Amino acid sequence: DFKTLRQRLKSIYNVRSRIVHGDTVLTTRELDKALGRAEYLSREVLCSALQLFGREGLEAPKVSAKKIEKNFAKIVALASRGGSTHRPVNAFP
Repeated sequence: DFKTLRQRLKSIYNVRSRIVHGDTVLTTRELDKALGRAEYLSREVLCSALQLFGREGLEAPKVSAKKIEKNFAKIVALASRGGSTHRPVNAFP
């Protein structure tokens, strides 16, 4: 669900912040675990977006920034409701 996903993303962001700001030294194991989670979640988000956009959205010759914003809002709303984006829809009619 969206709440769990948000918590996972926040956890990864916190690790990133610790590294960037030098607050804590991470062990190799902690770093490997965080990198694995970041890679997995990144892949899930990208695949979900690609599936949501469908072929039409991916091949659209010209898409305005306004249309991209609108469709991003659709993704956020769907995720917030706990819906799955793992199904093609016409996000760029």
